[in-house]
Amino acid sequence: IVLLLKRLCKRKVNQPKGALYVSASSEKKILIVGGTRFIQAPCQRGTSGSFHDLANCLLSYKNFVSFSHCPMVDFFREAEEVEPIIDALPELEQYIYCSSAGVYLKSGTLPHYEVDAVDPKSRHKGKLETESFLQSKGVNWTSISPVYTYGPLNYNPVEEWFFHRLKAGRPIPYKRKVQQPKGALYVSASSEKKILIMGGTRFIGIFLSRLLVKEGHQVTLFTRGKSPIAKQLPGESDQDFAVFSSKILHLKGDRKDYDFVKSRLSAEGFDVVYDINGREAEEVEPILDALPKLEQYIYCSSAGVYLKSDVLPHCEVDAVDPKSRHKGKLETESLLQSKGVNWTSIRPVYIYGPLNYNPVEEWFFHRLKAGRPIPVPNSGIQISQLGHVKDLATAFLAVLGNEKASREIFNISGEKYVTFDGLARACAKAGGFPEPEIVHYNPKEFDFGKKKAFPFRDQHFFASVEKAKHVLGWKPEFDLVEGLTDSYNLDFGRGTFRKEADFTTDDMILSKKLVLQ
Repeated sequence: IVLLLKRLCKRKVNQPKGALYVSASSEKKILIVGGTRFIQAPCQRGTSGSFHDLANCLLSYKNFVSFSHCPMVDFFREAEEVEPIIDALPELEQYIYCSSAGVYLKSGTLPHYEVDAVDPKSRHKGKLETESFLQSKGVNWTSISPVYTYGPLNYNPVEEWFFHRLKAGRPIPYKRKVQQPKGALYVSASSEKKILIMGGTRFIGIFLSRLLVKEGHQVTLFTRGKSPIAKQLPGESDQDFAVFSSKILHLKGDRKDYDFVKSRLSAEGFDVVYDINGREAEEVEPILDALPKLEQYIYCSSAGVYLKSDVLPHCEVDAVDPKSRHKGKLETESLLQSKGVNWTSIRPVYIYGPLNYNPVEEWFFHRLKAGRPIPVPNSGIQISQLGHVKDLATAFLAVLGNEKASREIFNISGEKYVTFDGLARACAKAGGFPEPEIVHYNPKEFDFGKKKAFPFRDQHFFASVEKAKHVLGWKPEFDLVEGLTDSYNLDFGRGTFRKEADFTTDDMILSKKLVLQ
């Protein structure tokens, strides 16, 4: 704020009097209400007294143009405190208000956006009423909603609380455990290409292959032949399925038979490879050796490669964990980088959608359909993130032939995050079930053996997708409830699912009654 005031003092550009909007470049007479504690610097001309006294005082300063209100101070928390100021300054050009992100309604879906629902009962309801009042008055106003503010001179014990304990060498009480080129350089997405998909008959590849065929590419699936190459999707018309079936090609083999891979791929000569099921670098190297003129290698990695951190969301530049169970994917990314090929790596978080073979949404749907409580570990406020498979497929398509995607990594998932409890409620809403009963339990009190009691890792785990949005121009089509509804209607709601319900661990939890209140 000190820097801001210095900049304001340097601006000397004239502006016609009475303009509806104030120009930031013109010299203006500005009043900051509050300003000696933290956010604002001290004003040159101070005004003190009650709000009514202040309003009377302002009658002699009608050419004031801007007010900034300090949060967490006893100034301007209520609309009635603002009204006298507006009345006193009929020629006011701009009113800048410091509100609070605390006005948002608590939600299982995060982060909060400016268009999200607000809580009329929050302790900041006066700030909400002030925003409504400013809107009704027709003044030129702006509202800023900080979350937690920190920095030098902070009077709220935000960072100071930690510094005191760290300096004293004391433990941090209740510290949460955060479990957290060969050949052509670029391929043109608009040109017809000979594309190989490694995998493609289980989940991601089913949706991706359809997009690629619709774009006019020649698409071949490399699989072991254990599943049909073409199967009709729920909701897919007979005509669309017939067209797809007539165009999709198949190469049967085991990708770990490296001699076979080299000989067959070398003979075929593909332009682009989408590697959906590669887990180890040694599985990828034979493909690169077989295709010296390969134009692009697009790899499906995982956000699980990131090192657990207390600072989230994960970004593509964040540290990775060489000991993670996805270390093979890390080694593959390193191999691609060292080979000098034109490559792109996609790192999904949790993927959901129709035909999902991982029990993500299906786990919740089974319990909701059976009318059973939903067992959720610990507090249920652990934040996670899900991305719809169709949005993932469009992201894979967006990197094809995209020069901006060359040798780049992109996180792909939904735009918002969700708590475990919020996910349970979202699944209920998607399937048309009643509000679920959620039972919290302490996993340390149970021995589940090899059984998995909950389908998510018990930690905060989510990643930023801003890079993909800005670099690729990609944006998810589905919000969480819409996506879960799509998944339910096209899969579980039709009576189809991958795994039968198993409530063994649920019964252990409910019978012991060791729940968290």
